Amino acid sequence: MVYQDHPCDPATRAEPLYIAPGNVLGPSEGRPRHILAAIAAKRPVLGMTASELERAIGKPQRINLGEYEGGTRDQRVYEGDMRKLYVTLTNGIVTAIQDTEGSRAPTSTPVALPTAPARRCPSANDMRNIEVEMSKLEHRGKDRLLAELQRQLGEARACSR
Repeated sequence: MVYQDHPCDPATRAEPLYIAPGNVLGPSEGRPRHILAAIAAKRPVLGMTASELERAIGKPQRINLGEYEGGTRDQRVYEGDMRKLYVTLTNGIVTAIQDTEGSRAPTSTPVALPTAPARRCPSANDMRNIEVEMSKLEHRGKDRLLAELQRQLGEARACSR
């Protein structure tokens, strides 16, 4: 048996391996600090598990489920006054967040949605952490991930000037 993070040769038989998030560690054990901070701030962030998302902003009004060859993808819809939040989870992990305004008329029972956090410049330690992530061997050949990390590092450096 071989485990890998890239597609198999078409001539071989491949079976995707799904590991449910949060089964090995406790709810906060070993989780990145930015995710724990987002839960405390009541806002969603990429990389959260489904249970962390619920702890942060509660249960959604609607869930759109989808099954794909590589696993599952679901979209959780949170509705509030004049605002909708769409959170996409792929195999139980938050992979996209879309926040829209002016999407519906106000209701008599408003739903509190998270507000955007105040923007702060990353610390030197935050920038060093991004550089360390970029240097990891496991990220080699993952052009989209490296491009995103480079973008984050560029924004962090520009903010701190």
